[in-house]
Amino acid sequence: MPNIDSAPADGVARPATLRQRTAAQWFRLVLESHYYQPAIALWRSLELEVWQGHDLPQPVLDVGCGNGYVASLLLPSDRDAVGLDMVFSELRVARQLATYRGVVQSEGGAMPFADGSFGAVFSNCVVEHIPDLDPVLLAVCASLRPGGYFAFTTVSQRFLDMLSPINRFRATGRLEEAEAYAAQTNARLGHYHYYAPEQWQEKLAAANLAVRECQYFAPASFMAAWERLDVALTRRIWRGRRPIDLFRRLVIRRLAPRRFFVWFWYQRYRHLLEIPLLPQEEGGGLFIVAQKAE
Repeated sequence: MPNIDSAPADGVARPATLRQRTAAQWFRLVLESHYYQPAIALWRSLELEVWQGHDLPQPVLDVGCGNGYVASLLLPSDRDAVGLDMVFSELRVARQLATYRGVVQSEGGAMPFADGSFGAVFSNCVVEHIPDLDPVLLAVCASLRPGGYFAFTTVSQRFLDMLSPINRFRATGRLEEAEAYAAQTNARLGHYHYYAPEQWQEKLAAANLAVRECQYFAPASFMAAWERLDVALTRRIWRGRRPIDLFRRLVIRRLAPRRFFVWFWYQRYRHLLEIPLLPQEEGGGLFIVAQKAE
């Protein structure tokens, strides 16, 4: 078991109120580090916005923390948080941040913590990338104290249906091409799951977690524009290189200022973040909060 305490030093568990900004404000901030990946910055901005107004009972476990970037944006400076990820190179970066009091390398289904160690488990854009999810959900529940919360963002069951090429192929009866495009998208994005709210309710209930909140984000018009941008910037155009690689190289070689790309992407795409999700509309993303039984 890693040398990480499971409670604050003073023994008092305090809620961690997450930092709040509008999606456009998050977009401007995220572009500072993702100036060559505006599609990722757009998606991340909608995710970050849905977290606002939520209090996470401490200690907090960040499952799939990666390099700690998302947690560093959301968690307050007086946080009590631990990061967990499989990739050592990512954790090496996360360890340098002031975000966590410790980081642990482990698979999500084999978390090396005592039962009831955490008040909340936090996971942003991770669960859709885990092939065998059920053991992870069971491990999450075990790591939570009674009444603790598991809060996460993920893609919804509508994600693929909102991609324009798939709709176009299906409308013209080209179903095999639609399936092929879906498979290519899953391989490119590393997606394994697209669960609907009722499916999440069943899977979480099987792990002794009851859904307390479920909301969609990323409306259809946002999804269509986001996908066009993502595909345009990640296609191979010259010697196997993608446009995002070329943008990054221009900045590294000081042939173009990073600030230009930040300004340009923000001015060009911030309007997408103002598209409202209409009542009863299903979006391409889901934010879910589940609670362990008392």
